Amino acid sequence: MMPFSSYCALILHMNKINNQIELKHTGISKLFNHYSNFFDEFVVEEFGRKHKADTSFKGHKALMLQIKAYVTENIKIESREDYANLVDTLKNLAENGD
Repeated sequence: MMPFSSYCALILHMNKINNQIELKHTGISKLFNHYSNFFDEFVVEEFGRKHKADTSFKGHKALMLQIKAYVTENIKIESREDYANLVDTLKNLAENGD
C-alpha cells in the first residue's frame, strides 16, 4: 500500500499533467502567453516578414541569429532559461503570425 504523502504527491503531479494537457489543447501555454507579452505587434510582424521572405534552411539560421540578437539587445534577461524561452517565443510568433 502507498503511503498517504506519496499518494498526495502523485495526485498533485497528475493534476499538473492534466493542466498541461488542457493548455496544449487550447493551443497556448501560460509560459508562451507570459513571454509573448515582451514583444509588440510590430516586432512580431517584422520577424514574420523575414520568415516568409526566406523559408530555406539558411534563411531559418539567419532568422534565428537575428532573433537572438534582438532578444539580447532589447530585453533584460535574468537567466538562460528566460533567454531560451524568449527566443523560442519570438520564433514561434514569427512563424505562426500570431
